[in-house]
Amino acid sequence: MHLDGSPRGSYPQYHVPGMQPGERVAGRFEIVGEAARGGMGTVFRARDRRDRRDVALKVLRVDALENVARFEREAAILAELRHPNIVEYISHGATPDGLRYLVMEWVEGETLAYRLAHTGLTGSAIIAMAIQLCRALAALHERDIVHRDLKPSNVMLVGGDVAQVKLVDLGIARHTTEASRLTRTGVVVGTAGYLAPELVRGRTAAFDGRADLFALGCVLHECFTGVATFHGDSTLAVCAKVLLHDPPPLRALDPSVPPALEELVSALLSRRPDQRPASAAAVERALTELATLPAAVHRAGDPRSETAPTTTIAGHPRTACGVLVARTDDDQPWVLPGVAGAAITVAPFDQGLAAIVAGGLVVAARLALAIAAVYPDAQIVVATGGSTGDCIDRCARALADLEIATQLADPRGRAGVWLHRGDLDELAGSFRVAVSGGHARILGLASELP
Repeated sequence: MHLDGSPRGSYPQYHVPGMQPGERVAGRFEIVGEAARGGMGTVFRARDRRDRRDVALKVLRVDALENVARFEREAAILAELRHPNIVEYISHGATPDGLRYLVMEWVEGETLAYRLAHTGLTGSAIIAMAIQLCRALAALHERDIVHRDLKPSNVMLVGGDVAQVKLVDLGIARHTTEASRLTRTGVVVGTAGYLAPELVRGRTAAFDGRADLFALGCVLHECFTGVATFHGDSTLAVCAKVLLHDPPPLRALDPSVPPALEELVSALLSRRPDQRPASAAAVERALTELATLPAAVHRAGDPRSETAPTTTIAGHPRTACGVLVARTDDDQPWVLPGVAGAAITVAPFDQGLAAIVAGGLVVAARLALAIAAVYPDAQIVVATGGSTGDCIDRCARALADLEIATQLADPRGRAGVWLHRGDLDELAGSFRVAVSGGHARILGLASELP
């Protein structure tokens, strides 16, 4: 198998300079072929001529030299770890022509993502896999290291065995004691649908190993329900859902799940770190104590229920109103205006701001105008939906449609407050609007002079 879990086959016919099949790195690692490509570099399968075994040799892209510090940090973190559930470090260094490399054990098997997408797992197999993951996380957290990118594609099932798990890709792992960030403000580091709220907020949030426990909750929820816990058409939408949307409880989508397991996963998915289990070891103990689960196969892409329960918002179970803001000025902190008489849940984060409003579309539009007055360059959309998640999705689609509709124009033309033309009736008489195609731009309150 390749590192991404896909079936073994011929290697792609493109190469990193100086890394052709047959060539050796450090006089020891002989390149066999290319195995996978990622954001930071290329992974080769190589032969360790000294120890006579296959290894994975990761090479940093020549055009990604700005990631050297992160690459070196991954090597340093792996070098201090020795655990059967974490990919083994072997060596790292630089070639004479400056290519930086990291050598790890070659893991033969498939990723959890590949297994979920194809054959799925039984309930007991999910628990067995999760126990192994807890042990890997505990080893990291004992050294104050947070993985920050736990997701199904970074979990290898050695030989396809759920009882032999390897946690891989520590490319964005970091010690919690580090004071400096490894990325600029405004960039989400990690995979949005598995990031804990404190990581999504990013700008000032402190975090510890409980951020990985949130990701573990996302993985478990996905394994049992067949759908990603937080998903959407854009990173902005997914981040907003992590902060505002409560995923349906496990038993609402899969009644075969024991109540104790549902409670554990719900605790892992708590937005507040202090409401999650205290440690990976505590989660392992809880999983071990669970009774044997049913043998039914749980498969991603085959959800137990097509319809998730509607989220209730401040006594309004059928309609949610939301505001989603895409910021253009990443360096300024949020200054949030208030709107009298509105029950508003606001979630600011590095890439934008999301708000769910109880009180109807009129109140949401007033909030959006107040935000626009503070951030005149921001792109803001207002939408309604049957649930918090549905509302966020509609907002995100409106932002995407707006970008497509104005892609040939000056981007500044997208600034301001927008909503779908179909929602105009509810605002009739209260606001001044300008209609353009399928979108309407809210210019201000009707009582204000233009």
